[in-house]
Amino acid sequence: IAYQTNVDLSAYCTYKTGGRGSLMVFPANAEQLKTCALSAKRDGDFEVIPIGYGSNVLFSDLGFDGVIINTIKARDITVNGVSVTADAGVPLAGLRETCLMNCLSGLEFTEGIPATVGGAVAMNAGCFSKCVGDYVSYVKTDGGIYNNAECRFDYRESVFTRDLNETIISVCFILKPGENDIIESKRERFKKLRKNQPHGRSCGSVFKNDGFFAGKVIDAANLKGY
Repeated sequence: IAYQTNVDLSAYCTYKTGGRGSLMVFPANAEQLKTCALSAKRDGDFEVIPIGYGSNVLFSDLGFDGVIINTIKARDITVNGVSVTADAGVPLAGLRETCLMNCLSGLEFTEGIPATVGGAVAMNAGCFSKCVGDYVSYVKTDGGIYNNAECRFDYRESVFTRDLNETIISVCFILKPGENDIIESKRERFKKLRKNQPHGRSCGSVFKNDGFFAGKVIDAANLKGY
């Protein structure tokens, strides 16, 4: 299994911040991902965290003295009718392309979300009143299998961010049959809605709007564009 020591953490998150990491491992598939997660938790008295693109991760400039499991090489996707099973490291963009090729609709709203399947499901990523968790059938972790109800999806969180110290290995989505041109037109519509989002290195639209609107607070504080 590939690994790096003394890693520059700023290279592995979209904020481009962070000190050095003691150890980062790169499992090549779901089986290695599960092995890494279980071994690290069993054999060491240190913190273990999984990451994908690092688009919702803010690393400390003091660094991280633990094990980081990077999922980006675990990218298998299997399609069986309306069921799509994807490894945790599959980019949402790749998942959408697979859905398009198989005439499956439902995840078009994720257009522009810079995430892997594992991270998107753990935090129940969403926008435009839609959430990834709405399409999850079950989630496999290094500790078990959880159906949709057991995932306890809520606004930008799930059981995996609240209560469980488990690593997501793969996710099964249940989608709906659709026509390619209609699916493509939905994706284009969501692309246009995101056109005014900041480009380059920024936090993007990552603030919670739980009971209030972050944009309104930012404007009131005269921090728009800062």
